[in-house]
Amino acid sequence: MWNKSHTPENLKCVFRHIEMNEIGNYLSEFWVQLQHTSLLELLGVGFGVVQVLLARANKVLLYPFGIASIVITLYVLYGAGLYAEVLLNLYYLVMSIYGWWHWLSRSPEKPAVQVSYS
Repeated sequence: MWNKSHTPENLKCVFRHIEMNEIGNYLSEFWVQLQHTSLLELLGVGFGVVQVLLARANKVLLYPFGIASIVITLYVLYGAGLYAEVLLNLYYLVMSIYGWWHWLSRSPEKPAVQVSYS
């Protein structure tokens, strides 16, 4: 039943309060999950972030950081029993090793492709 106190202004305040509670709940849950994340998992994510930044800068060091991230991820995924993800990450590992080899063995007379948009 419609109550006279349910004016549009009051409803905006109610919805704003609900949204703030949802954001607070989300942040609270995020903090709990972050506390349960192992140092090894955080290290793997850190290596992955550095890899992306180095890829954007077009630096060859992206490969060792990416390989480190993949190896850590493989260990974590295997421990969790996520074997299909392990296979996918093995593919990523092979492609990273190939990419690193290809980068280092390319002809110096052929210029590298410049990243122009991402």
